[in-house]
Amino acid sequence: MLKTEFIKFAKELQNPHVTAWKAKGGKVVGFFCTDMPEEAIHAAGMLPFRMRGTGNQDYTLSDAILSRFNCTFVRSALNLAMGGRYSFLDGLVVGNTCDHIRRMYDIFGKKLAFEPRFFLSFPHVFSEEGRAWVKSEIERFIQQLSKAYDTPITTEALKDTIAIYRTNAHLMKKIYNLRQGSEPRISGTDFIRIAVANSSVRKDYANEQLNKLLPIIEAEPPFTNVRARLMVAGSFVDNPDFIEVLEHAGGIVVADSLCIGARSFWGADLWNDDRASPADPLDELEKRCYERSLCPRMMGGHSGRLKYIQDQIREAHVDGVILERIEFCDLHGCSNMMLQHVLEDAGVPVLSLDREYFLGDTGRFKTRVEAFLEKIG
Repeated sequence: MLKTEFIKFAKELQNPHVTAWKAKGGKVVGFFCTDMPEEAIHAAGMLPFRMRGTGNQDYTLSDAILSRFNCTFVRSALNLAMGGRYSFLDGLVVGNTCDHIRRMYDIFGKKLAFEPRFFLSFPHVFSEEGRAWVKSEIERFIQQLSKAYDTPITTEALKDTIAIYRTNAHLMKKIYNLRQGSEPRISGTDFIRIAVANSSVRKDYANEQLNKLLPIIEAEPPFTNVRARLMVAGSFVDNPDFIEVLEHAGGIVVADSLCIGARSFWGADLWNDDRASPADPLDELEKRCYERSLCPRMMGGHSGRLKYIQDQIREAHVDGVILERIEFCDLHGCSNMMLQHVLEDAGVPVLSLDREYFLGDTGRFKTRVEAFLEKIG
């Protein structure tokens, strides 16, 4: 297990970088979901912070508002907010990515009187009209952000920020690739720790830390005597302990399709429009938030998501796929079902897990993972 200060940020909600940023007067804006244009927040000189449920212990406060038929990740994040744990935020960005997260915009306003809040409405199908829609939504968001904080967001600032984010994606991809070789240098657990930390700080700071981490990881002894090389796909995972449970019996997670993991930096287009102008930063933001989205909210994106997983299986020499779903996550429930049928028909062993956001039932998960590894052989 890697032991660096940066990787420890995954265990904390308000990490030392956030604390130091706030101490010098910096603003922090939270956002739900990978496909939000966080680059605009960064270009405005603020810190984009991926909303998480880290450290939540119960649903006492959030259950007064949300029923038990809601996603437990959303209930956890709301519980933390209602308990004052997100008091360091200076704003919140929400999109209509799923119904559970969509409601956070309303609840933060009506129940927590939280301002300013920003809402982005994105289409759920790929089309030329959708591309124009997303671009206009991002442009409107930039204008609202600039007005709310009295901070100009120039085209040059956006271009500089996009360059920083491209560097970040390149560094994360390099670390990701160190999982996939014949002798993996990093576990899936440590990779998720890095990914969570990366989503909780300014990307210029993250790039400094990732550049320091790369030679450390490259110098790590390789994992040997691995029973099975696994891929994990499905609902939001910001708890590295969950991945550790999947790796406890000698398996190692060498690939993923998780929105805080590979999906947050993957650069391939699922729906490509060659007419996008490389000189326009709004086109680049639109492509990342829309055309490259691996989220199952995109109704026409199943073939692209399947191809991505098949490519990962081949490139990382995956022995088995674990499809996990947080209870009441309809999007990944439907997506996982379709993926499972195709993968099993192709002879790929698949383990389907339904879980709560809390990691409470580790004994059952360990037993099922052990049986899965036996099945793989």
